[in-house]
Amino acid sequence: MKRIFLFLVIFVSLFAAQNEALSEMQDEITEAKFESNITKNQSLSSIPPAKITYINLEPEFCDSSCLNELIKSDMLASFMARFEPAKIDDKALLDLYTSLGGEMVLKLAQSDKIAVIIPQKIIKSYANVVSNAILSYILKQDANVEVKFINSSDESLPSLQNALQNARNEGFIYFIAALTQNGANIVNSLILPNELIYIPSVHSSFVVAPKPNLIFGGVDYKAQISALLAFANEKIVAFDDGSALAQKLNEYVRMQSSDYYESSITGKDINLNDTLSKKSKFDNASVFLNIPIVKASLVATQMRGFEIKPYALLSTQINFLPNIFSAITQRDRQNLFVANSLNSLDERFLGLGDLFGVDFRYSQIGYSSALGVEYIYTNFINKSANKIFTERVEGSQVLYDVKIYDTKSDHFNEVKSQEQNLEQNSTNGI
Repeated sequence: MKRIFLFLVIFVSLFAAQNEALSEMQDEITEAKFESNITKNQSLSSIPPAKITYINLEPEFCDSSCLNELIKSDMLASFMARFEPAKIDDKALLDLYTSLGGEMVLKLAQSDKIAVIIPQKIIKSYANVVSNAILSYILKQDANVEVKFINSSDESLPSLQNALQNARNEGFIYFIAALTQNGANIVNSLILPNELIYIPSVHSSFVVAPKPNLIFGGVDYKAQISALLAFANEKIVAFDDGSALAQKLNEYVRMQSSDYYESSITGKDINLNDTLSKKSKFDNASVFLNIPIVKASLVATQMRGFEIKPYALLSTQINFLPNIFSAITQRDRQNLFVANSLNSLDERFLGLGDLFGVDFRYSQIGYSSALGVEYIYTNFINKSANKIFTERVEGSQVLYDVKIYDTKSDHFNEVKSQEQNLEQNSTNGI
């Protein structure tokens, strides 16, 4: 544990100055740029073929003896569901698992060291979020691991090559790299077969032909849009701010809509008169707010000024933040729904995160970074350790649930369907 704090001191000296200088507004702009780089110049992937997923409903670990009994009883579905590849070393069982469609099993050399690559100039204040989330997890688990934070400065090929080589020279084979889509594609070409790199900020669909030992922790925005459309009618409007992420979100909406209209709010212009004067475009429309909270609040407020009554306001993870309740007045968010993919966590872990300035309930990059440490720690370093997170990895991607929340009151309320929402509105006299 002493090694962790040594590297923490070094890391804090590198990043603390900038973190203090950034205001909440600058963080929002940085987030838009960070997410924009993640999705730049990416085309939608085709629909994947159907596949079978086996769900394990048994709480006990099924060891080699247990698995062999299932095979003898011809219970192959149970064998697939209960097989935990990271904990099984029997080659015959592993071969059977993969031959029946199980995911390829990563078998790496034993190590208790994790290198964290931070391109500070690119992710700015998120550098501290990533590092503090990782340290929160290690302290919560009292994990005997060595963590080294490496500032690659940017995501250029030479910078990432140097960062990886510096870690390799010290024997690191496990990495967490907080990269954008550009950096993720570069690292995909640099990773060695004996290494594992976890990227908390990018979804696997944004990397061309990802290597099997590159693991992605980014949220599935396409799935969130699909879930939000269940709360929409057929008349769709989408706002963007010109960023690559917003345009990608608009693309996800557009490909699933027939009656579709979009509008951009770019630069610092906050006057929406020309846009909202086309009242018929917005009345009784389901409006996707693929824009940060500040601009989303302007849209909601000015729509009311034009006496526009939307069918619903909809937004993804980008606006699942507590300040949405102060930014948008209660009367303007009676039909505002927000998607979220972060699950509830242990209260003690949340408290530790608060001490480090990371709110795991709302910080997607913090949540995913800690989840990445857990994936490496419990699968390769200490397989007997208890887990904090419930998400699983499939096909090199963390699989997240998608939940939809309304914002009628002063907190997020999960809703299962539009029918449930309409029933609540009727009960409340809305």
